[in-house]
Amino acid sequence: MKGLCQFFTYMDLFTAKIEKFILENDLLREGQRIGIGISGGADSVALLRVLYGLKDRFKIDVSAVHVEHGIRGDDSEADMEFVRDLCRSMGVPLSVHRIDVPRLKKAWKVGMEEAARLARYDIFKKEIEDGLYAVAVAHNRNDHAETVLFNLARGTGLKGLSGIPVKRQGIIRPLLCVSRDEIEDYLQSLGQDFRTDKTNFDEAYSRNLIRHSLLPGMLSINSGALRHLADAAFDIGEADRYFEARAKDLYERAKLGDGSIDCNIVLAESEIVQKYFWRTRIEKVAGRLKDITREHIDSLIKLSAAGTGKRVDLPHGISATNDYGVMRFSTPADCPKEKKGVSYGISEPFPIGILNGEVPLGSSLMEFLKEKTHTKYIDCGKITYGLEIRVPNKEDYIYLKGDLRKRIGRYYIDNKVPKDERFCMEAVIDGSGIVVLPDGRVSDRYMVSPDTSMVVRIDIDVYT
Repeated sequence: MKGLCQFFTYMDLFTAKIEKFILENDLLREGQRIGIGISGGADSVALLRVLYGLKDRFKIDVSAVHVEHGIRGDDSEADMEFVRDLCRSMGVPLSVHRIDVPRLKKAWKVGMEEAARLARYDIFKKEIEDGLYAVAVAHNRNDHAETVLFNLARGTGLKGLSGIPVKRQGIIRPLLCVSRDEIEDYLQSLGQDFRTDKTNFDEAYSRNLIRHSLLPGMLSINSGALRHLADAAFDIGEADRYFEARAKDLYERAKLGDGSIDCNIVLAESEIVQKYFWRTRIEKVAGRLKDITREHIDSLIKLSAAGTGKRVDLPHGISATNDYGVMRFSTPADCPKEKKGVSYGISEPFPIGILNGEVPLGSSLMEFLKEKTHTKYIDCGKITYGLEIRVPNKEDYIYLKGDLRKRIGRYYIDNKVPKDERFCMEAVIDGSGIVVLPDGRVSDRYMVSPDTSMVVRIDIDVYT
């Protein structure tokens, strides 16, 4: 009788621990359908047994989801049959999905484990879209610690050190509060068997090296290492969420109407908030953070404080440019198939008096001419060499008020014209003097005045 009491006590304590964790983290909602990702391994079998036992307590419906990855041949098929038999014996509805991970690995250009993970979570996402409230997966406290150590060894920030999230985007992890040993003890107390993946013992995989060598070494130093790593990861996660909130607030203050960023507002923040901000912006532009390193984030911080015209190239074909304290990102999708261009229609000279008939009542001829955006009139008497249409070079100049002239390169800089828009579109030029620019700016020397007798009409058409 004593052994029987201990048997039930252990099961009750294990289940109660998970139930408490579920309540603390608001993982289950009454009346909802919960899917359980099950591979046939110890962790997922324990998860199925626990949630099945708690379904009446939380008033939920449970079903199971199994993914056959097409990697391990007969072993994988045997896992699938084991899961089918287990779910059938428990009366749990099961959906089975077969995927060709080797093919996806080639298509997505990622490793085998990464391809399997991405495909598996894509299936879970579809199951949620089809009506599940959430999909529960069986990561445990050991997995949590292994992830923290793996990320630390690979190089990471606070997000990587926060380990595995308890819930995110419909995925919940009720077993993060228990260790792998506790799980196996629980299954043994039930007399419940499970499948073992032989690849879990292959130390060619980095995670297995951590699992079988590094983590046991830490536990030999302190038997509470798993709990301490989990607690530290939780605290780090709270700090991570705080800085993410700061970065989100900063974006609302620093964004400009065209989606670019006011660098001066960003630079006023502490460096760690700047790092979170630029990391968030890259993720938004690229749609992912894969291949984005600390060096890339640091390069954006330096770029934001650099002089105008500086540029940084980032992964996935993204580039960032600082134009007069404004950060602009460009992606391959932003590049038009045809370059932006301009065309001009230049008339024969004619007397300015002809235009008097077009001037509205109450307006002067000079005012009427200034209001024209895409049509400009040039004083024919000021043309020295003859008008030509070409792309300006750095030796060309534009006339300002008082007949002062300025090199066109300096004019672009002073008027904050983005670097990638300079010297790429044609202008109307008289010798080395700019007459009309694509934006409609007329050089002061060539403007119509009350003394003008003959004019040339120039029509401007900017196209892409």
